[in-house]
Parts: sequence; C-alpha cells; structure tokens
Amino acid sequence: MRGSPLLNPTEQSSQSVKSAFFLFLFAFFGLFFLSWPTVLSLDLWVFKDRGSFLHLDQLLASHLRLGVDTYYSYGLLPVLIQHFLFKIFGAGYGPLLGCTVVTIAMMALLWARILKHLSKERIWLIAIVALCPIVIWVNPNFPYSLVQLSMLFTLRLILEEKLNWAFAVSMIGCLSVPSLPLALSFFVGFLIVVLWWAETDRKVGELAKTLAPGVFTYATGALLLSAFFGFPSFVASALPFLGMQFYKAVHYGTIAALMEFLWPSG
Repeated sequence: MRGSPLLNPTEQSSQSVKSAFFLFLFAFFGLFFLSWPTVLSLDLWVFKDRGSFLHLDQLLASHLRLGVDTYYSYGLLPVLIQHFLFKIFGAGYGPLLGCTVVTIAMMALLWARILKHLSKERIWLIAIVALCPIVIWVNPNFPYSLVQLSMLFTLRLILEEKLNWAFAVSMIGCLSVPSLPLALSFFVGFLIVVLWWAETDRKVGELAKTLAPGVFTYATGALLLSAFFGFPSFVASALPFLGMQFYKAVHYGTIAALMEFLWPSG
C-alpha cells in the first residue's frame, strides 16, 4: 500500500500497518458478529468442546487428574490460564468470550504486521480479508485461541528472521494443543539447524544459543504445569496420542470415516 510522498519509509510502513490493522479488525469482528448462531450455540456450549472445557475446573476440584483419571486431549496451558481467569472473573462462558474478543483483535494486529513483509501488499490484503472465514476461528474454543496466536506470532518472527524467538513462541502452541504446533516447532527447529549447518564457520555454541529460548520456554512450561496438575497429567497431554485414539474410535478424520460418508452402511 502506498503512503504519502511526504512521509519517510518508516512512517509509511507504520501507516500501512495501522490501515491494515483497522481493516482486518473490521472484517474479523464483522464475521464474528455475523456468526452469532455459532458463537452462542447452546449445543456447543453444553454438549461439545466448549462445555467440556468449562467443566474442567469442577473435575480438578474433585481431585481428578486430567488425562489420567478422566479423558482430556488438549494441552494443559489453556486449563491453567482458564483456572485463574475463573478465579478473577468467575466461572462461566463470559471470560472465554472475552478471550475470543482479545484473540480476534490480536490476530488482526499480527496479520497487519505479517502483511508488511509480503510483496504486493494490496493483493495479500484483499486475500486475507476475503479468506477471513478461514483465517479466524469463530468458535470460542480457548485452546485454539492460544494456538492461533502462537502460530501467527511464530510466522511473524520467522519473517523478521528472529528464529530463536520464533522457536520459543511455537512452544506455547505445543503446550496448548499438541498437534499442528508440534509440527511447526519441529520445522522451525529444523530450519535453525539447516541454516546453522550452511554456515562456513559453524559453532555449536551459536546453535545452542539459538535453540535455547525454545527449550527454556518448553521446559519452564512443563515444570509449571507438572507442579500444578501433576507429572502424569502433563505426560498424558504432551503428545496427541489420546486425541488420536479418540478420533480413531469415533472414526473421525480417518479414511474409514470418509468411506462411511461416501457409502453409508445400511
């Protein structure tokens, strides 16, 4: 996007980011409010993931260990944050809707920051607005709010060539939902190693220094979550095995589920 010729490049870039931010904010919140039947769905709040997540504090109060004594397939970081949000604002759907509003605003800002690194900004601007039903998640499912923000922030840091911090931020997603963020963290780590290997004067200390923020973030998170929920719960939620077992049992996201859809039995 072209700025005023009276502005220097830094001011033009700042103006470009600001304009894109407000456009994305309008588009994202427009979609959110138009999706009110989904946002306020009784079925989703009572019988599906949202309702299950609201119930977690009661399970913890009953001294049940998540992923050990009761089924749980997400990461534990969202549960910890939700626990303290409920302590401050009271248990219910209000705090989670509030987190969704904050998530949408932060996503608009992150997309605006990412946009300035892309060539042909106008085309990308139109594409992001046009694809906002895919770009944002209108279902107020708190774990995925953290995943979206961590993955977008990671992408922004990669574009800014700050791979050490990109690796660290990607770990937040791993502690939230151990699925796609695990793949992202692996590829960021792999990119760090490849770039280090391509250097003529390779130093192991430099590689360790670049990987350290990510390792420290995950280790700190693991210790904190293990202390609060217990080590067995952390181990059970650190990898996607429980979720995979459940999806396999209900034939969700498998070839068998697709075949059942195309050729229903009976």
